[in-house]
Amino acid sequence: MSQTLLTMMLLTTPGQFLEEMVDDVIDERYEIVAVMPRPIYRDAQGKSESIGGELGPQAAYFCSRLQEEINELGDGEFDLVEPSRMQDVCRPYSLAQIQRKSIRQPIAEQAGDADVLVIPVVTNSGSSAKKFDWKCILVDVGSNDEEF
Repeated sequence: MSQTLLTMMLLTTPGQFLEEMVDDVIDERYEIVAVMPRPIYRDAQGKSESIGGELGPQAAYFCSRLQEEINELGDGEFDLVEPSRMQDVCRPYSLAQIQRKSIRQPIAEQAGDADVLVIPVVTNSGSSAKKFDWKCILVDVGSNDEEF
């Protein structure tokens, strides 16, 4: 992904979905929110996904900017785990491991007892008009859902 495209994605209005996600965090009274340090990247055909993927070194920047947006929208209603701490906590885990509840719980505990994980997902749209779609998955660490 080009630097310009990524920058445009991140500097535009966060979008309704991000505002709704933050509203959900506030409504559910989550106190500690952890944003995954790199997004899940999915190809256009849905055949492969990986952490960071084609975003390369831009992946960490993407999540850092995302965390800033979440922090601004949250206006002090919850605490965010520091990105450097999330980098350290998530470093040893693969995507397959992070997708399992049994691993997300220890990640949340190591991240300062986070109540919820925000997992950014960037999908290559396969369209020349719009290269990438992005969303965030909000995962309640205390829920019984195995997959997200």
